[in-house]
Amino acid sequence: MELYRSGSKDGQQPPRLTREFPAPHWSYREEARHFLQNVGSGEPFRSSGEDTAADVRLYEEIYKQFLGK
Repeated sequence: MELYRSGSKDGQQPPRLTREFPAPHWSYREEARHFLQNVGSGEPFRSSGEDTAADVRLYEEIYKQFLGK
């Protein structure tokens, strides 16, 4: 992300363009946080169990091909 910093009013700090990056998030922790929050609140989940089941089937197929089966 690029941010433009205007500098200080007294002229001591010149304007500058900086690059800043948000802190990384661990996807599994964020997924667990979302799950627990929605279980507690009763809100619907962003992804369905059907999506997850399809992903697991795909991973199993990839792994079988890796093993040569």
